[in-house]
Amino acid sequence: VLSSAEKSSLPLEKEALLSSIISTLSNSEEYSDSHVLGTALMYRSEVRLSIEPSGTNGALEDSRRATVIVPTSEKAWRVRAQAEEIFGNKDLAIASLEKLSDVNPKYKT
Repeated sequence: VLSSAEKSSLPLEKEALLSSIISTLSNSEEYSDSHVLGTALMYRSEVRLSIEPSGTNGALEDSRRATVIVPTSEKAWRVRAQAEEIFGNKDLAIASLEKLSDVNPKYKT
């Protein structure tokens, strides 16, 4: 299902597929803090940011959860920085970019 979501070119379809995955994984004791869940949250956050303005609802929460679950994901930190900025959280956006540079020093300025 995750690969289907990644391949879909329709944002609402992609969001629905990812929501299904997230719901299933979140309700599983075994997978509730798994890398797969973190990745799905990151992708859904990214999709929700692209469905402005209604899609931004939940994007920030998804990106925050993704960085907690997969703190070494560059993409998760980039998406979180973008979400924080869109929601007016400039300091948190900068902090997310700093975390990104901790994960990959090539982003240090």
